[in-house]
Amino acid sequence: MYIDHFLDGDRTIFATVKGAIPAFLDDLKSDAMKRMRETLRIQNYAYRTEKTYLDWVNRYFSYCKSVNAPVTGRDASDSRFVKAYISHLALERDVAASTQNQAFNALLFLYRKVFEIDLQGLGDTVRARRGAKLPVVLSVEEIERLFLELNGTSGLMLKLIYGAGLRLMELARLRVKDVDFQNNVLLRNGDEITFPRGVPAARGIA
Repeated sequence: MYIDHFLDGDRTIFATVKGAIPAFLDDLKSDAMKRMRETLRIQNYAYRTEKTYLDWVNRYFSYCKSVNAPVTGRDASDSRFVKAYISHLALERDVAASTQNQAFNALLFLYRKVFEIDLQGLGDTVRARRGAKLPVVLSVEEIERLFLELNGTSGLMLKLIYGAGLRLMELARLRVKDVDFQNNVLLRNGDEITFPRGVPAARGIA
């Protein structure tokens, strides 16, 4: 498995006492996730980010529990377990680079903002490869034909996303007060942007 492949069979970093470590990890996970949720909300992170980060922390502790890793949340010695988990995602789970980065950022937040620990020695962590993927983009003519087939609320939503460059959650949170009909401008807030920024609305929408 991963330990034999990546750590040359060195299992000394993992605990061998059954029962004690898993029980401690359950308590540590519960406390860590509670504190992390509070910290994310104090720092005004988006709910989707909160949910994603907490999910990765939960997976991290589940992984550590499965290999009896003696995580403490007290010092930089936990760096080896973070490194092991992030590399495990690339080697055994074969996740995309963006997914691995998401997990990495969640654990960095956990250790830096919640445990107040700077992780060390993560430079040689095995990283997932980014695949070459070209975006599929519709032509202007195709977009116009698509608009002709959509009416009512669905048509308006699509035109706002396309014409004003709104993200899905920005569209869902859009309110009448965010629309400046006189100047043909929408005011929107990004997922983690607290200040309003003017966005030119598509002609004929606002």
